[in-house]
Amino acid sequence: MSRSIARLPVWLLVALLPLVADAARVERPDMKLQLDGYNLEISDYCFASGLRILVQEDHSQPIVSYTQVIDQGSDADPVGLEGIAHLVEHLWFRSFREDEVKVWDKIHQYGGDINAYTANDVTVYMTVAPKESLREMMALEARRIMGADAVIGVTPRNTQEEREIVRNELRMNYENSASVGLHYLYGKLYPEGHPYARMGIGTHDSLDKIVHQDIVDFVANNYLPKNATMMVVGDFSIEEMGQIIQDTFPVDLLIDPNNPDGPLVDQSYCKVRVEQEPDAPPPPVDQTLTYHTAGVEKPTIIMGWSLPSGFTPNDSLMGMTVGMMAGAMQSYLDPDWNWQSDSLEDLESVGCWFSPQQHGSEAVCFIEINDVEKAEEKLEMAANGLYLLWDMNQRPFQKGMFSYSSMSYMASLFRTVEDVSSVGSVRSTEAANFTHFTGDGQYFSRQFEWLNSVDGGDAPEFARKYLNRDRFVAVVLEPYAEDELLIDSSDALYVGRPFEGLATTVDDPAAINKEFLDELIELPPYDELIEYNLDNGLHVVMLPYGTAPLVRTSLRFTGGEAMEPLPGISEFADTFSRMDIGGSVNTPLRLAGTWSSVGGQNYEGMGIIGSSKNLEGQLYLLRMRLDGWIPDMSDRTDWKKSALKSLHYDRTFPEYWSDWQRWNRLLPGHPLVEGVREETIEQIMTYGKGQAKGWHESVFRPQNGTLYVVGRVDVESAKVEIERYLGSWSGEDEASLAPVDPPGAPEPGDRTVVVINKPGVSQTSVNLSCQVNPETLEGKAEHDVLGTLMSQLSWLALREQSAVSYGAGAGVSSLAGGTSVLSFGTLVQNGSAGFATETFLGLAKKVQDESYDADLLATVKSSNARNYVIGGQTTEEMLGRLAYPHWKGWGDDYWKGYTHRLAAVTQADLKVQVERCVGHEVVTLLGPEEVITPQLDEIGVSYEVFDWKAEADVLWERHDPKTWKKELKKRAKAEKKKAKEDAKKAKEDDGSGDE
Repeated sequence: MSRSIARLPVWLLVALLPLVADAARVERPDMKLQLDGYNLEISDYCFASGLRILVQEDHSQPIVSYTQVIDQGSDADPVGLEGIAHLVEHLWFRSFREDEVKVWDKIHQYGGDINAYTANDVTVYMTVAPKESLREMMALEARRIMGADAVIGVTPRNTQEEREIVRNELRMNYENSASVGLHYLYGKLYPEGHPYARMGIGTHDSLDKIVHQDIVDFVANNYLPKNATMMVVGDFSIEEMGQIIQDTFPVDLLIDPNNPDGPLVDQSYCKVRVEQEPDAPPPPVDQTLTYHTAGVEKPTIIMGWSLPSGFTPNDSLMGMTVGMMAGAMQSYLDPDWNWQSDSLEDLESVGCWFSPQQHGSEAVCFIEINDVEKAEEKLEMAANGLYLLWDMNQRPFQKGMFSYSSMSYMASLFRTVEDVSSVGSVRSTEAANFTHFTGDGQYFSRQFEWLNSVDGGDAPEFARKYLNRDRFVAVVLEPYAEDELLIDSSDALYVGRPFEGLATTVDDPAAINKEFLDELIELPPYDELIEYNLDNGLHVVMLPYGTAPLVRTSLRFTGGEAMEPLPGISEFADTFSRMDIGGSVNTPLRLAGTWSSVGGQNYEGMGIIGSSKNLEGQLYLLRMRLDGWIPDMSDRTDWKKSALKSLHYDRTFPEYWSDWQRWNRLLPGHPLVEGVREETIEQIMTYGKGQAKGWHESVFRPQNGTLYVVGRVDVESAKVEIERYLGSWSGEDEASLAPVDPPGAPEPGDRTVVVINKPGVSQTSVNLSCQVNPETLEGKAEHDVLGTLMSQLSWLALREQSAVSYGAGAGVSSLAGGTSVLSFGTLVQNGSAGFATETFLGLAKKVQDESYDADLLATVKSSNARNYVIGGQTTEEMLGRLAYPHWKGWGDDYWKGYTHRLAAVTQADLKVQVERCVGHEVVTLLGPEEVITPQLDEIGVSYEVFDWKAEADVLWERHDPKTWKKELKKRAKAEKKKAKEDAKKAKEDDGSGDE
């Protein structure tokens, strides 16, 4: 798809408007953080068996979020069976009782989202589902900690299948990335026998040794109530939940088996696994710099420090200090890099993160370098930058970085208060983990307390003590040598079965009609929606929503890259401009908020989320953005150099060409998919200040925009503030460079299969895209159903039944102008690339032939209806739900008539949808050509092998001959150096070298 080039950092990327004469009339409000009252009580049940359940009411949406923390992670893996805890995590979702469907299907058919992860210390399961499934979900949570019942129904064949899926995860996250370096790093940080010294996901060898009985034994010994902490947040009453716990959790999970007549619930049963005084970290075991091969594009240095144990008051200080490290190191890594003369390939980058854990935390930094021979030199330069963190002479740097880090930390933490509907690092998950380790059920209170207790002088002291030269270990990763990595998938012990059919369902398909779906969907309070126009023409849409003390404001204007009257004019106007918003004092971070970039193919804009008590401050900042745009035509020649350099750099990656081939063959000539090209850059260079002003004045004017305000607001006072800050804003009356209607889709071409060679990887990226009918109000439900149906079928075929992929999915997306695309995607073991291609091509054909189980269509409808409920819980989700039909021109019927349209979808409708698809698909395979092409030959699929390197060179030479000549000299020098090294090695191998 199209992409931007040579742009400002993300936090500066907001659309900007002309400076107007009345800007001085807008007075700056008090920009101090103010907080609304917010108190969600937590009920804390500590049971005699060791099980702990925390319960919190939140009636913002009819959903419930569940997180269960099991006190056994990869540290519980028996020696030689590394990876078993992670494999058990996977197998839980395959479990089922005889009278039920498997856990995975049950949760999804109830409209839920699920995820899980295995860490060093714990295994964590997360579920979000509509409240109508509360009892069913709680019963599953109970079953998980009933020992061997956690894998009830799982067969030895299931264990074999899921073991291969974990193996594919190992390939994806370790073999083909730099993450394997962490295994070497932790072996240097921690002594032998320490739980963090091993590789949590295991190795191919350790996975091979795991058999089904090992799984049964592991859960019987570890998946027990004494090891579990649970957090449940959502739309229920405390009294109701207390009864549900008693109804769904067998009494054996609640009572103390050694004292069955003792009290059922008592705070004295609550466990504390981490003391508030953190354990001192061990000294590094091995500080020798070692070299290893891995799936990296460029040589990579990984540096690591052991830190005190996490989940203590020290966490905020450790996190903020580690967050400052990347900036300190970066300033020393590339002191001589010149963006005008040097290649982007020569730029070395660093990223650091902090991981709090029970038995010790870590700070880890990844540094990409260009020449492995300079690894020690670059490591030394990075280490030199550490002094910026603690040297007393660097106080200005430390204060500035600490202030920014502190405000960002506060804003990030504050925003998570509202998020119940996502699986991952949100309210229930963070609170459950925190309580599990600390024994303290007041997660958010403690986090803010700890954050506010950190003094700016603490960070240098902490860095001086722990983040110094004497305590780091490091490894260097080099790209795999030729033929070093096994790429033919012969390491797979189990070859999965072909597509067999569908899972059973939780609903009676015959009963799924409009009335049934109406019962499942509880629409948000659209009857409270406020819509009106200001006198200047700005449309206002306001929805009081949620209980969290947050409000999100967003300005959107019709425009965007799909509606450009001149190619690249939006890019030009954004690039050649600057803004004056009153300096660094005008940042939403002061309001525990942040800017949110707003932009799409047919709109541009800006937004902020922050404290609901600071709505006035948000509106003021939006106005400052509107008034602060100033066109700036300086540095145009430098921009062109940078843009070409960025384009050449992007084209050195086969992933770029895989996307380019897929979209340009699917929608040839369409402006949205051609992307940035040399022609676009040359066109932009012909524009001047007049074109920049013309575009901004046409797009960013009140008559062309809508202000959305979603969150905890008082409507009447909000109206006053909106009028004060935006009512006086004026824009041009006429559009001198008006947006144009976006183009529609071209007629689809013939089926195309393209192979893009990427050697030295053990997985192939397989993608299929095809056109479906343009998006309409009536057809939107058909697209939703088609996407979910295809996703379920592809997951079932490639993951659950054949076990050749870690994951596979599908969906329908729409471009500006109504063009709609059905896409499939997977990362599959190389030996199954042909099978994945055949599967994707066959699934669309099944829809055309109506050769799939018709009952699945009904269950997909019920799943979509239930999932609709959890898709609008946060202010961000609700704003999207409001804005999308508004920009489509569909009005209220998009929401109110959804169940009617969903219920009406038939197999015949889906058959019509894929008429533009079957026979017109574009398939791209990115992986080792020598492994992929024989498989395509075997299944009789015609294909092309695209020589992306040759194409990149042709374009480079044609459009930028000056730098192309420099590139040729650089390559010749590299080849000469390699030839010299090969000759030296051959001489040594022959035994004729010097003694």
